[in-house]
Amino acid sequence: MEQANAFSVEAYRSMDSAQISALAALSPIILDLNGDGVSTLSVAQGVSFDLAATGAVRQTGWVAPTDGLLVRDLNQDGVINDGRELFGSATQVDGRAAGDGFNALRALDSDADGRLTAADAAFTELAIWKDADQDGMTDAGELSSLSDNGVVALNLSAQSSTAMDNGNLLGLVSSYESADGGTHDMVDVWFRQGDPDALRNSVTELTQSLGSYLETDAVESGATASLSPATLANQASPALAMAVQLESYYSLQAATGTNPVAQGASTVNSLLSGGVNNPSATALLAASDGTKAK
Repeated sequence: MEQANAFSVEAYRSMDSAQISALAALSPIILDLNGDGVSTLSVAQGVSFDLAATGAVRQTGWVAPTDGLLVRDLNQDGVINDGRELFGSATQVDGRAAGDGFNALRALDSDADGRLTAADAAFTELAIWKDADQDGMTDAGELSSLSDNGVVALNLSAQSSTAMDNGNLLGLVSSYESADGGTHDMVDVWFRQGDPDALRNSVTELTQSLGSYLETDAVESGATASLSPATLANQASPALAMAVQLESYYSLQAATGTNPVAQGASTVNSLLSGGVNNPSATALLAASDGTKAK
């Protein structure tokens, strides 16, 4: 599942530009360890870490010291090296990026019951990283097992959310169960990134995914598949509305010196070339209808 496809069209319509901008970020799953919900730090307060697993660290939003990242030390070196050892958009499943953390976890659900428990072989390989000193490095004592934290089950059914916390999107919300019978928040959080070049590249990829996704949705809902002039003229078109919303992307032009949307999918280029050049016309999202939720 591509990261852009984690939300229904209805969920996209309800988002403002800051929320949609956060979709271009990179996600890991966070567990609420102190009972007050998942908490994060802004990109300015965050750390430098290689969330994208490209070999380059970048400033990023981060988990608060009271909560923990769900991790898997793949090379058993006692260190969480990059995003591949978290559960999020950079986790590899069958040689490809998982797109989101819950998609990555589902690949480990050996008995296909929608929960990760001791009955699944990989359960004991998972751990929690509590970055107590907020330096983005795995220090002694910061890694602990699920059992050490009383975690007995991870629920893999997640609901999309548009909630923001310190500029980070709490995008997919689920829960975990503890040995005392309690239920606690487990959220795939899409951290805002601080590097303009990384953000521009992420937005370009997101635009391509959204263009393909919305074009497919238009076909399934009975609209024209080719985004004809009639479609372009229809201001209730969800694809048209999304192109306008993408164009706003919280002043990415000013932040990066270029227009990532204009470099994106042909779908969005076609819409924009059809005369849609008003980035502030976000009311179109509220007017969109007739689309089938996924």
